[in-house]
Amino acid sequence: MFSLVRGRTPALRADTPRTIASLERMRLGGVTQWLTVRGHDAANPLLLYVHGGPGNPDLGTIRSFVPELEERFVVVHWNQRGGGKSYSREVTDEHMTMARFVADLEELSEHLLERFDRRKLFLVGHSWGTALCMRLLIRRPELVAAYVGVNQVVDRREEELRAYRACLERARELGNAKAVAQLEALGEPQDGLFATVDGTLVQRRWMRALGMVTCDPRLATEIGKAIALSPEVTLRDLLALFGRLRWNMELLWREFCQVNLVREVPAVDVPVCFIAGAHDRITSPELARTYLDALRAPHKEYVLFDRSGHVACFEEPRRFFEVMLDVKAMGEA
Repeated sequence: MFSLVRGRTPALRADTPRTIASLERMRLGGVTQWLTVRGHDAANPLLLYVHGGPGNPDLGTIRSFVPELEERFVVVHWNQRGGGKSYSREVTDEHMTMARFVADLEELSEHLLERFDRRKLFLVGHSWGTALCMRLLIRRPELVAAYVGVNQVVDRREEELRAYRACLERARELGNAKAVAQLEALGEPQDGLFATVDGTLVQRRWMRALGMVTCDPRLATEIGKAIALSPEVTLRDLLALFGRLRWNMELLWREFCQVNLVREVPAVDVPVCFIAGAHDRITSPELARTYLDALRAPHKEYVLFDRSGHVACFEEPRRFFEVMLDVKAMGEA
């Protein structure tokens, strides 16, 4: 169950003096943010995980679903500003821009490399987090040994249009008159946006209700439980997560929907791997494949997870672990 005070991360069962398992807070961009740092051997390569959103931290999920990663990497799971454990009154509206998040990611990466005396780290982004990571690759490629984009965003306007159409089609197939009526009343998003943030929240609620987030709808519930019951998360953190989601959306969604990586990031100087969920209806596996084909990079891999939707790394955790071992070898070559 969640802690009522600070939270904690469980100890690792490993017989080595170099084991590390800590829940930490640090100042990034002038505000307090939280992270877990976990690994069986502090001498292992660094892996920094950048969660989705905006405003959807999933602290504890890597530990819950892919604990094997901690045997091969020092896994850092960052709770970004403004959400869950990293929400506080010191995070004001003007602090909530994508540029500020990318700057936080850069500062955190530099801190970790200095702390663990490394030249580079492995970077994993999920959904919203993939846009932050790609912008870091343009800005500071020398920090990153290899990058893995899970459910990679590409063209947010097109992705939101496809998501809306897929949701409406599913509602009609299932004969859900209430969903059809609400979605038709919204109309198609224009440049990725409905008339208000409420429209996006309504559309996302129907995607969850219609079982469209994960390939197996039961997994969405399991992932939600893993977040809610994580010992790293306190009751206050949960209240902040749900209570501040709309605030995150109001401040960041319009900017997020302007992301078009085909134009922004045509080339990177870092090996890249995209992991796509074949059943993802929030980002597009087809757009990710087309973008990767055009992207200029020293090495590129595209991996389609056949039994996954929008949370591929936790829907097929064993396969994700195996891909990460391949990426590790690629980054160390």
